[in-house]
Amino acid sequence: MPEKIKGSYRALIGYLGFSLMCVGCIMIIPLVVILAYPEERSESTYFIIPGGMALLAGYLLFLVGRGKKAILERQQDAVLVVLFWVSAIVLSSLPFRLTGKYTFAQAVFEATSGWSTTGLSVVDVESASKMLLMYRSVLLFFGGLGIVLIMSTLLAGSGGMQLFNAEGHTDRLVPNLLESARIIFLIYSGFILAGTILYGTFGMGWFDAINHSIAAVSTGGFSTRAASIGYYDSPAIELTTIVLMILGNIGFAAHILLFRGKIRAYFSHDEFRFFAFTLSTTVPIVAILLLRETGIAVPTAVRVAAFQTISALTTTGFQTVESFNGWSPALTLIVVLLMLVGGGIGSTAGGIKQYRVYTLARTIVWSLRDSLSFPGTVNHDRMRRPSGDETMDYRAKTSILSFIALYLSLYFLGALSLCMLGVSIPDALFEFASAMGTVGLSRGIMCHDARPAVLWIGSVGMFVGRLEMLVLFIAAHKVWTDARGFISANGDKVRRHAKKLSA
Repeated sequence: MPEKIKGSYRALIGYLGFSLMCVGCIMIIPLVVILAYPEERSESTYFIIPGGMALLAGYLLFLVGRGKKAILERQQDAVLVVLFWVSAIVLSSLPFRLTGKYTFAQAVFEATSGWSTTGLSVVDVESASKMLLMYRSVLLFFGGLGIVLIMSTLLAGSGGMQLFNAEGHTDRLVPNLLESARIIFLIYSGFILAGTILYGTFGMGWFDAINHSIAAVSTGGFSTRAASIGYYDSPAIELTTIVLMILGNIGFAAHILLFRGKIRAYFSHDEFRFFAFTLSTTVPIVAILLLRETGIAVPTAVRVAAFQTISALTTTGFQTVESFNGWSPALTLIVVLLMLVGGGIGSTAGGIKQYRVYTLARTIVWSLRDSLSFPGTVNHDRMRRPSGDETMDYRAKTSILSFIALYLSLYFLGALSLCMLGVSIPDALFEFASAMGTVGLSRGIMCHDARPAVLWIGSVGMFVGRLEMLVLFIAAHKVWTDARGFISANGDKVRRHAKKLSA
């Protein structure tokens, strides 16, 4: 037993080493900015040094696991995913630290925000270098794409797909993982390229266009402007951003339907219908509340309501308003609820996810319907998904309801932690909903001047929200079980040896 455990973890270390080499390569990508801005060459060491460290550390770990091609054991994929994310965040925080402008808490917060595609930031974007701004966008790109997808393509057979699913990707695209990776990358990159072209057409500079397009499609929300999208005050740019945010909100499995010409199926699956229904009800309510409370013109109210509602629901975090601090309790509550609901399953968005919330609503309806049905009536609980109709049995519904209950419990625990640090209840509820939902909207609590404890709470919220909690519990349970088994087996071995000596 001990040898089996040691062998499996040696293989895990090898896979972790390869993933860290991927991180090292990612960290030096921003150096391409030097081609357009050669005056920033002096900052290249901020990325070369930690990138080289990641490559070296990854290579050494890879050597440890060399020759161990075994497929990861059951639940060990979750351990690898958690180890990768922690390692990637810590390593990716080093460029921020090397600038000398950020503390360790701030650097980890920014790196976590990038990898989790949240968009909360402690960086002064108006004074930051182009290389650092591009680095944040690179983190968004691979965080939304899923670096685990790249890493898992080297794992043969079901092991790779098992690892991919462990990161929270549950929708099936095609059976072959390599083909899935190619399709995801093409869809993702195609949207970003189209967005960059449109932004440029409507007057945005090429550097801003690339960064905002990545941030919109990855539903990350990092901006190169302190005023975010509101800086441009352009309906065309806002409309482009809305389209990109919606595309990022929709799962990759649904996008496959679009590219195969199945337009009707693309717009008729249950999650998209729930998304459309939610927007069609909340946008008018927000617009009416804005009209009543601010007295702005009707077109402006509709424009602001549409943009901020979509930004919150897709968990992107772009803003066209200067601040949310002046919003009424009713408007604030709507935004918080939208951030908690979140985006689509299998997308780059965060939150509870629209499919789960829709299932909760349908379960309530199904329960009432069953109570009112005549004896002998058979009710079929079916959901229309991009991959086809799916029957929701008791186990599937219980799993979703348990996830929602756990998510809300951790959310209120995080908000309570902020309150214990002196943050007001409305601010705590808003800020932690944004962090845990990987949204990025803020009332100014999690910022450069925030206390380290506030930033650490935000970092934990973003981390837990991105990995959807269950992976963390599974990983902890696996490590604990293996440790107990290893200790028990070695204890038996020691006792047998002592018995022989005494005989």
